[in-house]
Amino acid sequence: MHREKYIVKNSFLVRILLAILILFSLLVLGFFVYQATNKVVALLFLAAVILLSWKKILYGMYLVIFSLSFMFIPQLFGVINVALPEVLFFSVLAVWCITSFTKKELVLKKTRMDLPLLLIFGIVFVSGVAYALFFGWSYEISRLNFVAVEFVLRILFVNAEMILFYFLAVNILTKKDLAPVTSLLVLSISLASLMALVQFYVFGVERVTSFFEYPNFFGMFLGVLFPLSLYKAIIAKRIFYRIIPFILFFSLLLTFSRAALISAFISTVFFLIMWKEKRWMLAPFIVGVVALIAIVSITEGDVLQQRVQSIGEHAQERLDLFQASLTLTLEKPLLGHGRPRIQSNDVVYEQAHNLYVQLALEKGVVILGLFIWVFVRVFQGIRHKTGREIAFLSGVVAFLIHGLMDYSLKIFLLVFILIALLEVNRTSENLEKV
Repeated sequence: MHREKYIVKNSFLVRILLAILILFSLLVLGFFVYQATNKVVALLFLAAVILLSWKKILYGMYLVIFSLSFMFIPQLFGVINVALPEVLFFSVLAVWCITSFTKKELVLKKTRMDLPLLLIFGIVFVSGVAYALFFGWSYEISRLNFVAVEFVLRILFVNAEMILFYFLAVNILTKKDLAPVTSLLVLSISLASLMALVQFYVFGVERVTSFFEYPNFFGMFLGVLFPLSLYKAIIAKRIFYRIIPFILFFSLLLTFSRAALISAFISTVFFLIMWKEKRWMLAPFIVGVVALIAIVSITEGDVLQQRVQSIGEHAQERLDLFQASLTLTLEKPLLGHGRPRIQSNDVVYEQAHNLYVQLALEKGVVILGLFIWVFVRVFQGIRHKTGREIAFLSGVVAFLIHGLMDYSLKIFLLVFILIALLEVNRTSENLEKV
């Protein structure tokens, strides 16, 4: 084993694992085609993505990253339960596994996240199987409760997807890809933001969603990528990039998502504090942001006032939900409840609207501790980061702050690509020293 790499012989067991991943990917892609209204378009789309990835796997990964801001486009394939980036990702994963199948050995990068992520998946798998067997079994009809089994499969799918996405990004991307990937992320979210402006001013949507299901979900993405847009605006020579932060922030305001605004503000402050070299160049952007807030306050004062006035009531509702969730968590603290229903003030909730409470409630405090371990490792050595790395870290800060008030499973794809980019830079530097 190399100090910064795993050199794995392509043994029979490794090929079995690759075959399982190929089958898993094909099942997801088959489910996508099955659900698509226009199956011919869906098949042609998959064929194009697979051919592109087969030509060069890096192109496929670029496409996956660019698609992160286009989660749901029902006009393209119809209403499906698989997000567009997931479809692209599993296409690329299938190609990578097939091309790796014939190699004599696999050279994989060694990262700081390997152990905690492996433990997360292992514990979730064991607890998921236990949940299906002991909580999903109906003795009256002597068969598995398919609702419970479906939930377990969904949980395993989400965790496997997150970890595989990180793994694939780390092993495909190199340090020279950091600049183009940064541009792809900024350009894709700017296009999604332009769509949001069209929704608001052309179609009269009260709270914009762009290519996302909900305003808060879109706001979460904007908050995570806003510091990266500021970084790109400062280092880029093209004027277009200097306009993008204003487009993003304007769209963020039009989501009227309080959690997104708070997380974006804190992550931007973090970015300003940590990136001391170019801090003075952000002054025009701060003035522009204040002007945009003033414009939205004047033109959309009624909606803004309504959202502000409801903060107290909303905060009390979330506090009661938090207390009910915490009480439920303490009943099964180690492995969680699986699929809990939380009753608070005569209302039944599907989730706790808090990332950390939800992880403990659903998967147990062990998994919560492992996730915290991952993010502690992310911030190690923060004083020696470059501007781009600080922008990536600022996005992670936005995610962690937003998680105190709300969360979405799909946001993990974006967050783990940021973590992967940080690890790509670190492993590349360590390999250069060897």
